[in-house]
Amino acid sequence: MEDLNNQSSPNNLSQDNIPSQASSTPPLPEKRKSTSVLKILVVVIVLLLVGVGAFGAVLYTRVYDPAWSPFRPNPEQVLMQMMQNMQNVKTVSSQTKMSLSFDDSKKINIDFLIAYP
Repeated sequence: MEDLNNQSSPNNLSQDNIPSQASSTPPLPEKRKSTSVLKILVVVIVLLLVGVGAFGAVLYTRVYDPAWSPFRPNPEQVLMQMMQNMQNVKTVSSQTKMSLSFDDSKKINIDFLIAYP
């Protein structure tokens, strides 16, 4: 009879009969925190990739053409291409202005201005 009384009293419950709270409830807040950090990390990486790609497209199309751009052509190549294209030019247009001025000291000043529009 003593055994029955011992088992029924709340002070004498064995550890096996007490459900543990740690094993019955999963750590939900930790998983939510890790998934939210993962989502934020994915969004940041995607935004960085899109930003770098857009900036690369702006540099490639030379909308923004800084001196350090890797897509900027070599100046020597530009001049060589210009010289090659000048051989195909059929006509040239120019303006010439000439002015003569006489001073009292018997000097003649001649000024020439040649402009290519």
